Amino acid sequence: MKETTLTAGVFQARADLGQTGPYTGLDFGLNPDDGTFGVVEIGWTPNSEKFAAVQEDRNFTRGRRELDGNGIGLPGIYKLGAYVSNEPQASYPGGWGGSPFGFYAIGQQTLWEQSPGKTLTPQFSVFGGVVWSPPSGVTEMPLDGFAGTVWRGPWSRRPADHLYTSWQIGSFSEPYARSVNQSSNGAFESVLNAGYIVQITKEFSVQPDIQYIIQPGGFGQYGNALVLGFQVTIEL
Repeated sequence: MKETTLTAGVFQARADLGQTGPYTGLDFGLNPDDGTFGVVEIGWTPNSEKFAAVQEDRNFTRGRRELDGNGIGLPGIYKLGAYVSNEPQASYPGGWGGSPFGFYAIGQQTLWEQSPGKTLTPQFSVFGGVVWSPPSGVTEMPLDGFAGTVWRGPWSRRPADHLYTSWQIGSFSEPYARSVNQSSNGAFESVLNAGYIVQITKEFSVQPDIQYIIQPGGFGQYGNALVLGFQVTIEL
């Protein structure tokens, strides 16, 4: 089925790749102490290639997207995956952890589209996901999730702009909390985010962003924080 995909990969896992030192992104060497990281994922993208007919029915609002005889409707993206690693214990701050594995589920679904089949038509979608790593003694954040919305073309004269919101939350494990001399009771971090992408040209966009971080760091040692951001994207 064209709408179903299966993806798998194996990657090098090395603690010092993310640290300042003699290794750079151009170092393709392998060492006996290196670990491996494997992931497998199955995806489903319903209605990704075909579009439903726009039915004109007196009982419905004109332009509403309806299902046709083949059951084709609004497009979506859904993925289920699992990962495992034999990354060494030295990779973890405080010496906790080693060899994690887990599962994840993510999805995005278009709920409304003004003019099906047309390029850059206004569209509203929701997305969300969850990541679960059962061995809580291994991972820093055994359970975390996110959800949000994407509104393309919120203004009629700006069809390529995007208005988005998101919410993320995750809890910290007891072994990790002990490794940083903290208690895991009520240890979580949450982020509320909103932004607007202004598509000036096809290759150039600017993106103001605002975040509100609840319990930064996860253990209550810092107050809630308001963060303002601005991003410029140029595609060559």
